[in-house]
Amino acid sequence: MSRKTYRDGFTLVELTLAMLFIGLLSISIVLIISNTVTAFQRGMKLSRVNSTGTDLVDDMRASIQSSSARGLISSCYANIYSSGLSLDAIERQKCEEDNAKNYVAVTKTAKIRLSGVEQEVPILGAFCTGSYTYIWNSGYFEADNAVFPAKTNRDWAKIRYLINGTVKEYPEPGQKPFRLLRIQDESRIFCLAAVDKTGQSYELPEGGISNVFDVSEVSYGTLRSDIVDLLPPDNGNDLAVYDISVARPAVSENGDNAFYSISFILGTVSGGVNIVAQGNACAAPNGIVSGNYSYCAINKFNFAVQVNGG
Repeated sequence: MSRKTYRDGFTLVELTLAMLFIGLLSISIVLIISNTVTAFQRGMKLSRVNSTGTDLVDDMRASIQSSSARGLISSCYANIYSSGLSLDAIERQKCEEDNAKNYVAVTKTAKIRLSGVEQEVPILGAFCTGSYTYIWNSGYFEADNAVFPAKTNRDWAKIRYLINGTVKEYPEPGQKPFRLLRIQDESRIFCLAAVDKTGQSYELPEGGISNVFDVSEVSYGTLRSDIVDLLPPDNGNDLAVYDISVARPAVSENGDNAFYSISFILGTVSGGVNIVAQGNACAAPNGIVSGNYSYCAINKFNFAVQVNGG
């Protein structure tokens, strides 16, 4: 009589369930690792934004504190151009009443499309502290969610200046555009040069300043020190300024004290920064062409400085 032997093993159902469990476990591990890496990347980006922003606050604060409070109102009486033109009596009065705000900060805005929505945003400008001037190009020029319409001036800012009788431009042809420059400029000549060159208009022209900060015709437009690039695009640096805003300076009656309130937005050039969105946020992941949402970080820095005499 023959005897059948049976070996223990998995049934097809048990094998299917085991494979399903292992698959779900693997997917969970992958998702956890992916989310952890994304959170780490965003944390590193935000940390870098905060660290760089703090350094810029210290730099700007020191620049303002080394300026002259009396020199602020004196800007209204400067003979701006080599032709000797300056503001007339009416414009000088407006300048004084506004505490020379237009000689402290100028900004150009433009309508661009951000993640498919047309919005007007700052794209370039200058902040003249009275000792140094900061000239900036917005990160939107490099942002992966920004599209400049053909009718919009999409040229990066550049500067034209005079050194030893020679007119020069920065950046020179073939050089990369800059994001944020610091230039020694005790007389605020870069902001003065943005005023209408007839010398008769204190208000900025419609559409803001052009993309060229030309001080080659300013009567005292010789630079005294080298140009410093504070956010060089080399070495993997992906941070840029998106706006610098300066409130109307507060000046004491005798002009011995001035109080400045400044804010600026610093963020990455990738990841879809949108400073018009509520909370100055990164764009939604589905609004990013290149899918670099995890590389986006942005922060707004606010600070105030008091200047005495000088």
